[in-house]
Amino acid sequence: MPVIIPLTDPTSRDAVIASPVKEFAQAYILDLTVNTHTASGNDYVSITYCPFDQESGERLIEDKRNVTVPFWQTIESVPEAAVVFTAVADALPVLIAHQKQAEDDAIAAAEAIAAAEELASAEALAAEELAAAEALAAETPEP
Repeated sequence: MPVIIPLTDPTSRDAVIASPVKEFAQAYILDLTVNTHTASGNDYVSITYCPFDQESGERLIEDKRNVTVPFWQTIESVPEAAVVFTAVADALPVLIAHQKQAEDDAIAAAEAIAAAEELASAEALAAEELAAAEALAAETPEP
């Protein structure tokens, strides 16, 4: 699901030979850092973003921008920020469970592969032993 972020100040890219001027009216988030280590007024949210064209999917990474705001004051004064971080907090248990399930699935797959390899090895050994027994029986004269 794409998240489109309108820019209040769109960016234009200079025309390239045989290309018209292009306007980038959306933002693309490159990095999002939430630092609440101190649980104080020093905590912050920092977002690095670049202009983005939704139609072409093109990003102007060379025009990176950053916004850094105090975390707790922003949560209190910007309702949209409070909604977003409440949603992140609500999603955290689901993300933890999802990661745990992925790890459990990877372990189960590795165990299944190891069991299959062990079975194949045991079958190969049994086939070798059978072949050796048949060879020995073929060499032994009948009384």
